[in-house]
Amino acid sequence: MHDPITRLPPEISSEIFLHCLPGAPTPNALQAPQLLTNICSSWSHIALSTHELWKCINVDVEEHRYRDLPSILDVWLSRAGKRPLSVTLNGGFGDDTISVLKRHMWHVQELDTTFENDELKQLIAEESPSIRILRVQGYYPTSEVMPILSFVSQVEILAFEYLPDHDPPSDHPPEPVTLPSVQRVILGSHERFLDRVTLPSLNTLGLPATLPPLDTMARFLKRSSPPLQKLIVGNCEDVDMEDLWALVPSLPHLVLMTAPEGDPSPILTGLAESPHLLPNLTYVTLHAPSEPRIPKSWHSPLLAMLTARRGKISLHLEMDGDEAVAESELIGALQGFAADGMEIFLERRGKK
Repeated sequence: MHDPITRLPPEISSEIFLHCLPGAPTPNALQAPQLLTNICSSWSHIALSTHELWKCINVDVEEHRYRDLPSILDVWLSRAGKRPLSVTLNGGFGDDTISVLKRHMWHVQELDTTFENDELKQLIAEESPSIRILRVQGYYPTSEVMPILSFVSQVEILAFEYLPDHDPPSDHPPEPVTLPSVQRVILGSHERFLDRVTLPSLNTLGLPATLPPLDTMARFLKRSSPPLQKLIVGNCEDVDMEDLWALVPSLPHLVLMTAPEGDPSPILTGLAESPHLLPNLTYVTLHAPSEPRIPKSWHSPLLAMLTARRGKISLHLEMDGDEAVAESELIGALQGFAADGMEIFLERRGKK
């Protein structure tokens, strides 16, 4: 019996193998791509010749115990050839693993990590121009992050979960670091990070946890003068929203990320009652919390905002969870806006 895979042109066989990959490939003999090397010599040859199969790796040492992680990483990443790498790492790894990763940093394009501070500093201790996406989860003081950013001059996307600032206020703060290629920044808990950077190409700024002081925001926007297209905001308590909107008057896309206990009603009401604010706003994304239903307290402010800005904006309503639903009353009202020509998108996102 002949294996039909071996009868196909190599590029077709490789494409079939690529469709076998899980969303986040991990070192696992029972999953592609490693599984494909254990079927027969022909399949193994195809898999090892298909560098694209090995360009992504996800390693979580807190969930899995790897017998020889440095060797596993070295073999896997070497099989990617010269392909740009996407590397996701979770947990403490040790010097041997860091040494292996440093040998491959020349073609790491995307790095998503929960390294300890010292490990990340060891890994990115010299110019790393290949990195385009850097996501750092966990606790990283701003003073520790800034030297690292100076080595990723071509980075386009930055995301940090928690950036405390332990440095005392100074009459002579350090000069902000200019990152000319950064287009998207997502910040969790942060303090003075925006005072430490200049981002002239920024088009998306995500502040889903907390907003910085408005004077910090004003200094950053004046200094960077970015072509900002999207602002993501979450907790807006104790913030004068009119003052915030005045800083981004030409903003076209606003995303409201609402925590389970949060309430976007004040923002929606403000946009309804003051249509002169954000006059170029054309797209609003409302992210509902992971509850079975969108709170009724949101309905009136949302519909009032849509009414006040009818003919000018589109709405994208995101709901978390497989069971998430919107009240029939709200759905009916949204259908009415849609019938009048407004673009309304409803997305129910399953829990991971």
